[in-house]
This record gives sequence, structure tokens and C-alpha cells, in this order.
Amino acid sequence: MFYHIKLFNVVSCVCIMGRIIIPKNSYTLKNDDALIFLAGPIGCARNWRNDAIRMLFAEDDNIVVASPQGDLSSDLVSHIINENGSSFSGARAWERMYLERASVIGTIMFWLPGRETHNYKECYGGMTRKELGDWTTEKKHRPEVRLVIGTDGNFPYGKTLEYDISQDLPDLSIHRTLEKTCAAALELAA
Repeated sequence: MFYHIKLFNVVSCVCIMGRIIIPKNSYTLKNDDALIFLAGPIGCARNWRNDAIRMLFAEDDNIVVASPQGDLSSDLVSHIINENGSSFSGARAWERMYLERASVIGTIMFWLPGRETHNYKECYGGMTRKELGDWTTEKKHRPEVRLVIGTDGNFPYGKTLEYDISQDLPDLSIHRTLEKTCAAALELAA
């Protein structure tokens, strides 16, 4: 897969060869694989994972990305892997297993964007808040947990979450752009 990126009026060609695991698909991670789990809201959020995956792959074409959002852009579909068929009872079992793996051999990357649309039947980012609470608590008690957090500043109750995280994990930076969040996730996963 090739992308033409125009930087400073110069066109360069970037070859993307990374791998993507989506819900229920299975992949046996190799010893040298770095796994980044893309945690954050799905419903009512724009599909930020497409951009994040492109950024990650542009910097490290050997990275393995676990995306709980399976509806990826057509240019990324060819990177979806399913080595062992579906061995999970559901998407939640898949998420829990790959979150745990990423916390040890890669990075859990939370991106907390503002909502794009409204659905008054569910709480925006409800499961994300639960997972963020789980993993910040886990990191507080197990400092070796690999965790990166970023936000565009528009996530509901984001300032409260940021305050609580600053009190519980004062050394954990919260990044202000998706680009910086991806870069921090790659650095931690290396």
C-alpha cells in the first residue's frame, strides 16, 4: 500500500505494511511484535482510528494495531490479519485479551475526542470511561503498565478526568493532538 505525502512541496512515497487485528480475529504475536491497542469512543465519534493507524504505520511499518472498530477505510482493509480464525466468544472477550497484551508488550493508547453526533439513548464514551478508569487504576498499582492518553480537549467531563489522572498518575502526560498521542504510543511500545 503506497501513500503519496506532500511535505514542503515535495512528494514522497510511503509504503505501509503494518498489521491490524479487529474484533474476533486472532493473531499470535511474535516475540518482537509491538502491539498498540486503540482505546477510545466508537459510537458518535468520528472514525479517528483510520487516521491513527495511518500515522502509526507511517512511522513504524512493523507495528501491530488492535482496533476495536472494524469498519476501517478501504485503504487499510488489506492490513487486517486473521491468522487463527475467530477464537473469541465476542468482541468484549477480544478487547479484554488484547488490552492486557498491549499493556505488557506494547501500549494501550487512549484517544478521547469530542463527540461528532448525538445519540440520546447511550452515554457517549461510557465504555471508554470505564476502561480508562480500569487502566489508570491498574497503572497506579502496577507502574509497568504501558499507557498513553490523548484528547482534543472536547471529551465530555474531560477536565475532570484530566484532574483525577494528574492526581493519581502525576508523571503521566496527557497529549493534546492525535499525532502527539500516536508518537508517544510508538515510543512507549518500542
